[in-house]
Amino acid sequence: MKKPQQVVRDGWNLECIFCKEAIRYTYLVNWLLPAPFFYSDKSNDVLLRKSDELVAQKLCENNKPELTELEKLWHVFLESAPPAPNGGHFSFWSNVKCPFCKKEFPYNNGIRDLNVRIYESKIVLIDGAIVVGDDNKETWQIKVNLTH
Repeated sequence: MKKPQQVVRDGWNLECIFCKEAIRYTYLVNWLLPAPFFYSDKSNDVLLRKSDELVAQKLCENNKPELTELEKLWHVFLESAPPAPNGGHFSFWSNVKCPFCKKEFPYNNGIRDLNVRIYESKIVLIDGAIVVGDDNKETWQIKVNLTH
């Protein structure tokens, strides 16, 4: 994979709950739900493909599918996922990690709730993470510009 384009977004600092280092972050909001996205199990890279989103939207056009049906579809998306550029593989339950101590933040306060995961609207982006799209043109690295 060639070096991705860099996208600068305004963001904030968050203190790591484990090592207390300041972590630069921002987020995207998905308005069309459910919208599939996945974090890497070893880095803060995010898989966010338009092709996956279009398949999910098509499934939801005429009815609201069962959560288990959507979960199965999310796993189908993962089967075709490339490796994460900064390490690891994209995973259904993975969450963002501290870039300093590498510990993963508990998702949803440590409670695995399928409804919350499938209909999550905020995608947290950590400074330096690569957002992987369908091709190189839709893949970019996040640079967080602190707003204060």
